[in-house]
Amino acid sequence: QHLSPAKTTFVETRADYKFFVKGHTKNACDCGFGHIRKHVSRQDCWTTDHIISAVNNSATSNTTVHISRGNVFFKSFKPVVTELYKNLTSVQQYQVLSMVKDQPGVVLCRKGPGNEATRQDLRRSVDGVATEDIKVDRTFTHFLEDLSPPPLNSENQC
Repeated sequence: QHLSPAKTTFVETRADYKFFVKGHTKNACDCGFGHIRKHVSRQDCWTTDHIISAVNNSATSNTTVHISRGNVFFKSFKPVVTELYKNLTSVQQYQVLSMVKDQPGVVLCRKGPGNEATRQDLRRSVDGVATEDIKVDRTFTHFLEDLSPPPLNSENQC
């Protein structure tokens, strides 16, 4: 369901999302996050500065980036995407999900790189008419709201 915003906003003619099977991840980014998580869990972090320092010290290539609250980076896509598109059925059985610019709302799903693609049209239909590109563009341009901060975790409060 949340793959569609990337489809409507990207400049290229094709987007491929590749997911690895749990326990077989070969993605360097995932490996980096795992190292950071392990390193931070072994540190005494009492303030945000402690966490930033722990992340920076977990590897020589790690740097923290501050994204201020109210920045356009974090938007709430879920309500808009839910209104425009249906859920992708049986998503957990696929490893490669592809979208082509010429076919908005259509996802090509493959169980593996060598398998045949299954075509799923995720656009919602009203009276037999699928969601139009213009409506999608207009909705993503004008109706995305800022993502609200996460709720406070009562376990972490003193």
